[in-house]
Amino acid sequence: DHGTLPPAAADAALLQRAMTALPAATRSVIWLYHAEGYTHDEIARLMQRTPSFSKSQLARGTRRLRTLLQIEESTHA
Repeated sequence: DHGTLPPAAADAALLQRAMTALPAATRSVIWLYHAEGYTHDEIARLMQRTPSFSKSQLARGTRRLRTLLQIEESTHA
């Protein structure tokens, strides 16, 4: 069946849809941090913000993505 995506492609499509639901600044921080490997200090300089802005956007965005993707938070005790 040509209409069914392979699992990796389906996951990528789901992630792309979830990312578009995030605010642009949050999406940028997540991309720069995880995909491009920038530090919070580097992201802050690029976006003309503070490192704490980058950290908070990353945390908020990650929580939102987990919700959108229905990924349960792991708790390490």
